[in-house]
Amino acid sequence: MIPGSTGVGHAAPVGAVAFRADGRRLASGSADGSVFVWDTVDPSRPVLLTAFTVHVPVTGLAWNPGATDLLATGTSEGDAGVWRVVDDRPPARLATLAGHPGPVRSVEWMPDGQHLICLFGVERAAIWNAMGEAYLGELTDCVRLAVSPDGLVATIGPDGAVAVRDLWRGTGPAARPLASPVLDCAWSADGTALALARADGALELVTAYLDPALTIPVGDGMLRCVTWSSGGPVAGGETATHAFGTDGRPRWRSPIVLPRAGSLAVGGPLAAAATEGERPHLLALADGATLVAPALARQEPWTLPG
Repeated sequence: MIPGSTGVGHAAPVGAVAFRADGRRLASGSADGSVFVWDTVDPSRPVLLTAFTVHVPVTGLAWNPGATDLLATGTSEGDAGVWRVVDDRPPARLATLAGHPGPVRSVEWMPDGQHLICLFGVERAAIWNAMGEAYLGELTDCVRLAVSPDGLVATIGPDGAVAVRDLWRGTGPAARPLASPVLDCAWSADGTALALARADGALELVTAYLDPALTIPVGDGMLRCVTWSSGGPVAGGETATHAFGTDGRPRWRSPIVLPRAGSLAVGGPLAAAATEGERPHLLALADGATLVAPALARQEPWTLPG
């Protein structure tokens, strides 16, 4: 596939998706080692602007919150990278964060745009000064995490318990037992609420320090993934993807099934899901309508253009 095209995409399933803060660019990473950056200004016809490869399966993506041209990648081979990605020139790798003893399953920027947290292996997360390529330490007992706009880090342990900590102040984590193990979490845009996708199919909203706020009994199988739109949380799992208002009222239900935590992103008027297709599955946040429904990924030799 060549940049500028609206046709098919990756040659293997999409494993990670991330919207730039303005919602106008969507990055997708695949098991074939490729990263695509799409122009999503026309939601029904995403256009490929940039393609590059990291040569091994891509397992995590995150746009920098302060520098819109910086994209972090994580791979199955235990390294993370920081890339400069702009529309009118080839992507350039600016930093390599290597040596994680296990796949880097997700990457999360801190709000300062300098520090990157890499979730790796089974239950560990490394903290880096990304541009300085300096390892600063790690968190343990962490299988999923999310960073708030204020720099609070929510983590999910191997037992499904949730904790929130302030890394910079070094305060001990706030923690609370829950009715069911949590599989994924996401912060609201203002950092005041944390959405929790639970194994019992409920979506729970809590405050920044885990005080209960609202429980939504979705009742549609296990919830594996959650993110947050301007209108409220969006969650998906075994049987469907759902959007809710901040008051817990259902907004829409889509039959899109999300295979894993972290396989959902929102940007502008869109939600993007990493499914088994060769392109992200795009939904309209207003009503859940499918805008792009990719076919299954092609299993054939494939190379990047140029």
